[in-house]
Amino acid sequence: MDSQFAVRFEREAHFMASLQHENILHVVDFVKDGNSMYIVMEYVQGIDLYDLLELSPVLPAEEAAIVALQIARASTMRTSAGSSTATSSPRTSC
Repeated sequence: MDSQFAVRFEREAHFMASLQHENILHVVDFVKDGNSMYIVMEYVQGIDLYDLLELSPVLPAEEAAIVALQIARASTMRTSAGSSTATSSPRTSC
């Protein structure tokens, strides 16, 4: 495993664990196991954005606006807390 990647991964896990926001999943633990690393996050029942878009590729404008606002709020929280990598993906949104 690339040592620079491992350092960045661990730093990101600790940073995410420090965030408290309704639109950001809480990090429960960070685990190193040999050459593998894992971020353990809270379980939230429901559907992620990826699956939502698979079911309905075109969201009604009101629903799309709600999702966009939630993503924007989470991204703003991350950047205001000091993250330079406020990334999101359909699997980690909604």
